[in-house]
Amino acid sequence: MIFHAISTLVLIILAVGFANRRNKKIHIPCMSLAFLIDLSLVLVIEFQRHAVENVVQETSLFVWFHALVSLSVLVLYVMLAMQGTKLAKEGTNSGTSLKEFFNLKTYHGRLAIAFIVLRLINYGTAFFMPNLA
Repeated sequence: MIFHAISTLVLIILAVGFANRRNKKIHIPCMSLAFLIDLSLVLVIEFQRHAVENVVQETSLFVWFHALVSLSVLVLYVMLAMQGTKLAKEGTNSGTSLKEFFNLKTYHGRLAIAFIVLRLINYGTAFFMPNLA
């Protein structure tokens, strides 16, 4: 299915971005592209299949679990993007204390781990989703 192929592409882009997390010129564009593709994928699924309406009517805990993980992934994308933007700015800003910078960097890293785990769960559970359309 095309959605699975696109999701696989997103995982590859995320892996490249993660592998280059110390190189802003590669990391930021990769993560931004992955977010835009994932968001577009969610919107297409919503418009084609009315996913939110179907999930609300669904009684399967598995479907609800997948939907919750998917929503969490999108929220973490936004949180990581906000933190990443701040880190990129503060990395060049001498007005920021090193302690504040490293605290934000540590928090960003921890959220990134949670994001990776949830994105992989999202990917895996997508293969077992019933066709709700």
